[in-house]
Amino acid sequence: MKPLPQRVFLTGASSGIGRALARAYAAPGVHLGLVARRQEELEATAAGCRTHGAEIWLRSADVTDAAAINAAAADYLAWAGGVDLVIANAGGGEKETLIDADLLDRTLRLNVTGVARTFAPFLPALQPGAQLAAVASLAGYRGLPYSASYSAAKAALITYAEALRVGLRARGIRVATICPGYVRTPLTAGNPYMPWVLEADEAARVIRRGLAQGRSRIAFPWQLALLVRTLRLLPDAAYDRAVGMFVRRRHDAGTG
Repeated sequence: MKPLPQRVFLTGASSGIGRALARAYAAPGVHLGLVARRQEELEATAAGCRTHGAEIWLRSADVTDAAAINAAAADYLAWAGGVDLVIANAGGGEKETLIDADLLDRTLRLNVTGVARTFAPFLPALQPGAQLAAVASLAGYRGLPYSASYSAAKAALITYAEALRVGLRARGIRVATICPGYVRTPLTAGNPYMPWVLEADEAARVIRRGLAQGRSRIAFPWQLALLVRTLRLLPDAAYDRAVGMFVRRRHDAGTG
């Protein structure tokens, strides 16, 4: 297992998994770059990380804004002198009807294009052994009703990160795809049916450990990861029946 990276750039750091990851990497000697849209929440994350001895650089920016994220990357590199790990964590989705083209466009721009915009300005500075990590989701393994845009975006991100992993291998740069299941965050608040749900700090520990081990895909919790991998193997008719049962169970739990 490699030592923890000393120069870490993290998007979506204002809450949830992003805030937990910031805390997980905060330590003396670590130059931690934190990016999110919400300045006040970002400052709260930074304050917590400073108590662990980390040096903190932060910027309020939207990963879908090319100029803003390019400027943030350049400023962080100048401050830290390089980068060892870039975690593109910013993302999200909304509950939807079955067809919502505008929502699909927004969701793809945030979850896929936003990751590309986060990674791109760092590529010239990456040295062999550096890591890029894209936070996708187990929801990207197969399509989920009422989460069509989110499932599609995370599926695209999984494939995109896989292509980057193969393409950057010759440079000695490692690319990891992170696929969480249910994690208790502000985004999942109010959802009473979350099988094998994890707390954000526990999810961050799993991610940090997987990245330190050099794993190319970090899918968790193992029970849900095994289930969705099995669902990928099912014929369409069997999958439709299985997901129909899941949707009914969510409805019975009061999630609609």
